[in-house]
Amino acid sequence: MKHLIFMILVTLFSYNLCAQKEEKLDPIWLKPLEEKFEEARKTKSKTPLEEFYKMQDSSVINDSEFKSYYFKAKGEFFELVSMKSLMGLEKEDILKDTSLREYVEDMAIVMQNCGDCLVCSLKSKYETYDDLDILEYYPSTAKDALFDAGYKKKREGFGLGANYIYSGKPYYGLELMFNSRYIPSYSLKVVDSKTGKRERMCGERFSSMFTLLTLGLNYNPSENKTQAIFSIISAKNFLLVKLFQCGIEFTDKENVFFYRPELGIGHNGFHISAGYNVVMKDSLRSYVDKWVWSAGYSYVFNTL
Repeated sequence: MKHLIFMILVTLFSYNLCAQKEEKLDPIWLKPLEEKFEEARKTKSKTPLEEFYKMQDSSVINDSEFKSYYFKAKGEFFELVSMKSLMGLEKEDILKDTSLREYVEDMAIVMQNCGDCLVCSLKSKYETYDDLDILEYYPSTAKDALFDAGYKKKREGFGLGANYIYSGKPYYGLELMFNSRYIPSYSLKVVDSKTGKRERMCGERFSSMFTLLTLGLNYNPSENKTQAIFSIISAKNFLLVKLFQCGIEFTDKENVFFYRPELGIGHNGFHISAGYNVVMKDSLRSYVDKWVWSAGYSYVFNTL
């Protein structure tokens, strides 16, 4: 009789555990969002959503881990999809929007259930507020914690650049950059309670800089020559690209028009590149050297 009672208790306990696991893996409130998640998976970043779907098939899962991935996936859907409908609205209308309020609540749940996600979630929320132009409503304590961890804000607006150019003879150049966007490289680090060391959680490994329009002026003091440069849609990332760049060199005899594509590498405003001058008239080829080497630094001011 004792053995029978024991077997009944074990069976009931095992059934209870399975029921709890099934409830976590397949909650009723998940199903209405599956179509939205599928749409979000087609957008820019799929990592949290893919991790979330993998966890639904996992045989080992705890409640905190499940909640962190679930609400992280919901938050990503807002950042990549839902937030677009709020762009351009008045701040009062944005703050009243129910999807934004739900996003704030979801991110709070992520931070409560995932200690390692804390600083990265603060970053995501900060950049969302920045994109919506409501940064003044971002909590000051959260902002302090984010910047103490090593966060660096993007800059958008007008920029200045200084270059050294060599093409058989040295040129010294200045450039004005219009409608530029710069994202610096940084690492968000927190102190590991076990080791006492600062560990990297997330961040930007490489800086990026995009400019819509660049106007430059290069001067060769040894020969008293000047070049005017015009460039549109340039990138100074880890890979520097200037495919739509042309210019004119002013000489004593005749002005020389040229097309100069450039490729190189860049990081945190510094760059090294190589270009090739394609002269419009073959008869003027001797006035401008073929190959151009350049090194310089650019800085974007936060004016937008």
